[in-house]
Amino acid sequence: MVEKINVTFLGTGSAIPTARRNHPAILLQYRAENILVDCGEGTQRQFRKAGINPCKITKILISHWHGDHVLGLPGLLQTMVLNGYNRKLEIYGPKGSKEKVRQYFDLIGRSSEGLDVEVKEIGDGVFFDRGDFFLESICVDHDSPAVAYSFNVKEKNRLDRDKLAKLNIPNSPLVGELADGKIVEINGKKINGKKLMYKELARKVAFIMDTRMCEGAVSVSKGADVLISEATYSKEEK
Repeated sequence: MVEKINVTFLGTGSAIPTARRNHPAILLQYRAENILVDCGEGTQRQFRKAGINPCKITKILISHWHGDHVLGLPGLLQTMVLNGYNRKLEIYGPKGSKEKVRQYFDLIGRSSEGLDVEVKEIGDGVFFDRGDFFLESICVDHDSPAVAYSFNVKEKNRLDRDKLAKLNIPNSPLVGELADGKIVEINGKKINGKKLMYKELARKVAFIMDTRMCEGAVSVSKGADVLISEATYSKEEK
């Protein structure tokens, strides 16, 4: 079974929200990871409306520090503290992010005590690799330092559980060896693990927020299965 990638649009509006569309914020969920891309004003309420607990967030990716993409962050951080968030929160963003996060903690004051936060400033390249997936960023052209992101699941060989069930193999450490593609003997019968394997293809989700058309936007989009791109009218359509 292919591991699902869930994407929840918490906000798809532009600089000014509407009655139906909130400021930009997108949540990507994969296994134990809950990755928030941008955090516009009102994002924590959008979590409630979506029925998702914000205390499950593991990483926050900031595209740039204009208000419509980040003004929901102070309130979200305060709510996470008040609800007993007890893991390390990783925040990634372009150059200047460390100082911006410090300023945001000044806004919420003592309410931030006890929150374990690690802020990393990123540019072009892979900035997180867990083995089965990695996160990549690339600089784009905006009025402030800005990056686009991609979430990438690596190609992998997986054990076909349906084929395994048909063989009536008892649950044992030998199943692990089959998953490694080895030949094992069970109940006097040799079983080739490679014949029980299938290939799960690589997958990619790309996120492009505020930018002019540029090579970085093209590069981060290449090979994407899903491209999430913010867009507004061109000058000709204004």
